[in-house]
Amino acid sequence: MTNEELEHGSFEIENRIRNLMWTISGDYDLDTKPDVTSFYKSKYISIYDAIKQGAFSRFFDKDAFALYLLKKVYLGADESQLVTLGQICVEAACHDKIAKERPGVPDIRKKAFEAIMDHDFEKMLDTYTGKVKLAYMREALTGRAPADSRVIRPFEQLKRLEQAQKTEELVQAVDWFYNQMVDPTFEKRVGDLEKVLSVSTEELSGFDWQDFLEEEAAEDAYRRMQHQLADAMTSFSEKEKEKKEQVKTYLDSLKTRYQSLNQLFFCEDYLIDGILTDFAAFCKQQEIEADILFQNYHRGNIQIEDIVDILLKFIKYAKIAGKVQLHVAAVKNQLIFSMKLTEKNMGKTAIYISKRLFKKYIKKYDGEIQLEKNNEELI
Repeated sequence: MTNEELEHGSFEIENRIRNLMWTISGDYDLDTKPDVTSFYKSKYISIYDAIKQGAFSRFFDKDAFALYLLKKVYLGADESQLVTLGQICVEAACHDKIAKERPGVPDIRKKAFEAIMDHDFEKMLDTYTGKVKLAYMREALTGRAPADSRVIRPFEQLKRLEQAQKTEELVQAVDWFYNQMVDPTFEKRVGDLEKVLSVSTEELSGFDWQDFLEEEAAEDAYRRMQHQLADAMTSFSEKEKEKKEQVKTYLDSLKTRYQSLNQLFFCEDYLIDGILTDFAAFCKQQEIEADILFQNYHRGNIQIEDIVDILLKFIKYAKIAGKVQLHVAAVKNQLIFSMKLTEKNMGKTAIYISKRLFKKYIKKYDGEIQLEKNNEELI
């Protein structure tokens, strides 16, 4: 199948999903982005997500709910875990309501859950929130309540949430789940739900959301982030894990490929050298002027997966620049990354880099980061 045929097929699927959401919600002005990728896993996953999207918009205020999530993330909550909890709570609150009106929904839900478990079973076992999601789906399929003592209480909370009528109940439930299951220190360190809800529009609009957005947004980024969170609420697929697996697959193949060459270009680490060689080839193909130098490189006590993640983050932004200078050097007991980017078209393809991208590594290795914007250059 050609790219053109794939794009046409995706367009048709997107239209069908959007029409289903409009029908369920009764709101033909509903602005949402259908999840086409899940259709290729199973049409039932995609169809049920569309049904939930319509039901969520009809029975609750999805924008108000997404705004709460946005404020929680702004205060430092883990976006991935928070989204997962939101998805579970929305599922619990919506499915009975729409099933009473449309008798075919329970069968579609069952087939969707079976497909999700076939694709994502092992991924869901990796996290506490994933295990709760798995227990909830199992009960829906088999009628059996979970036996795991750690899962019983949150599962019971989800069952009670099936009676929810107000958006505030969803907000309270997700906040409770996050503070109990994901980060028991959050309330003590940051504040309770009242503190979260008190975050102002000015604070949100002044924050750099580029790290979280799936697409670059030069203006009104926090509103785009809010819509992104709202759209994510009815998907049950493990997308974040899929991205990580894609990166792992790439790195595994890269390491094998460059080790077999038995030739190094930039440094003595086959994996890092392979990433840089691939990047250099990309720059040549895209006519990006690149200056790559790894002088006296050795990572010391820094874990290789952390170096890889930092480097891939730099390269992500370097790929949209017109000119790149990427230097890394070991000085005494420090590993210093230096990158200078020159934008292709000033004002058209603006490059945004947030310190938040590297926050966990700065804390982990007691480091620091400096960002400077000088005319068309970002240093």
